[in-house]
Amino acid sequence: MSTAQAGARAPSPACPDFPFYDGRPRRLAPTAWAIAFAMCALAFAALQAATLLGPGPWPTFLGMAAFGLINLTGLRLAAGRDWAAAFRRPGWRDVAVGLAGALACMLASAAVASLIYGATHGAVAANPITERAARLDAAGLALLLAGSAIQLVGEEVITLVPFLAILTVATGRLHSGSRLPRRPAAIGLAWVGSALVFAALHLPTYDWRIVQTLAVIGVARLVLTAPYLITRNLWSSVIAHVANDWTLMLGLLALR
Repeated sequence: MSTAQAGARAPSPACPDFPFYDGRPRRLAPTAWAIAFAMCALAFAALQAATLLGPGPWPTFLGMAAFGLINLTGLRLAAGRDWAAAFRRPGWRDVAVGLAGALACMLASAAVASLIYGATHGAVAANPITERAARLDAAGLALLLAGSAIQLVGEEVITLVPFLAILTVATGRLHSGSRLPRRPAAIGLAWVGSALVFAALHLPTYDWRIVQTLAVIGVARLVLTAPYLITRNLWSSVIAHVANDWTLMLGLLALR
């Protein structure tokens, strides 16, 4: 079998390929990509605007829910009925990889955060969600956790869109004569590029502390995207993200 034939071989059902970048299940037109990115921007704006409604649990929940639902709607508008190609029904392997990703993310984030804390002599910004959670009663905390689950689905979509867009461009632009094989290099560019975009969106949350945000959030995002790279199922990264954030939030609350 030739190299070209081997490269064109269809992926196994257990680990299908990434969607859209190579025209399967469909090729997204430039207008579709524009819609997806515009909806991501709208979702981010809705999340920020919700803070103007007040600090209570319901405005927070509405902002989180709007963020997640707008991002999902954007993916649906861009990809039509094929939007769910990224969200296959999760199996035990997807769950296991997601939980392993959550553990890896906590360990990596703790290591990077300790380095940043030491380098800046403690001049770091705290996550306001954790501080807000500490002031809630049981009902308010349950509402916050429910809202965060919806938001985290949206955060995976807002990472997926630039990942697939970069992958689409990179696979078409990278030359086969480069040192790295075309597809692994394109995946690497998409992985790092989408992590940088995700980290940049967190700059307002962490008082525009660039080093802290890019290092801690960027590394966390790389780890949280890894389950998707392994399983090609975005639910795996959603599981990793929810398990990571809920464990950290509830753990910090238990220590207060």
